[in-house]
Amino acid sequence: MMRNCPMSKNAIPAGTIFGHLTVLERLERVSGDNRYFRCRCACGAEVEVQGSHLLYSGITSCGCDRPPRPKTSSPSERRLRTAWRHMINRCTDPADKDYGNYGGRGISVCPEWVNDFGAFRDWSLENGYAEDLSLDRIDNDGGYAPINCHWATICEQNRNTSRVRRYTAWGETKILSVWAEDPRCQVSYFALRQRVVYLGWKLEAALLTGKHERPQSKAA
Repeated sequence: MMRNCPMSKNAIPAGTIFGHLTVLERLERVSGDNRYFRCRCACGAEVEVQGSHLLYSGITSCGCDRPPRPKTSSPSERRLRTAWRHMINRCTDPADKDYGNYGGRGISVCPEWVNDFGAFRDWSLENGYAEDLSLDRIDNDGGYAPINCHWATICEQNRNTSRVRRYTAWGETKILSVWAEDPRCQVSYFALRQRVVYLGWKLEAALLTGKHERPQSKAA
């Protein structure tokens, strides 16, 4: 089956092919409103991929089809090596100050990176690395691997951190700033925050009630 054919990101049939990846089954694991799918790569490796990444992000392999490694400049090499070491330490070293938020809660580094700085360096240079960006995981509960990482600004990382409180409505869980961008939201972020955080409104009511309207119930 060709990529980009009309289908839901949460209902991709088994057997659908995306480049080197063949969908095996839909998993119970979700991230926000995205369902994960178990896929087999042509190289034989199995990976778990979000449906939206298969349909819209151009994910077509487990990472085995990367082009030849480019050369790096010395400053980038040093900064990337530092990022690589910090990533491994916070996931594997109980003495690291950040271990509790990473390795201590099950966050790991994929074998491809933990054993090979060159693989991490080359993936970074091929996937948007810049001096003003930091390594970020797309799924905050997932590990460090090519399929779950990107280079992001500090603002983007703050939106994805586990320290930011998330709120659930209609089976979807997001932070308030993202809920404020939802087309169902009838008020500004500041009004939404006031209603939910300080006035105790139920999230659905806070989202759907217009600026000058009153909700049927404000119970949380």
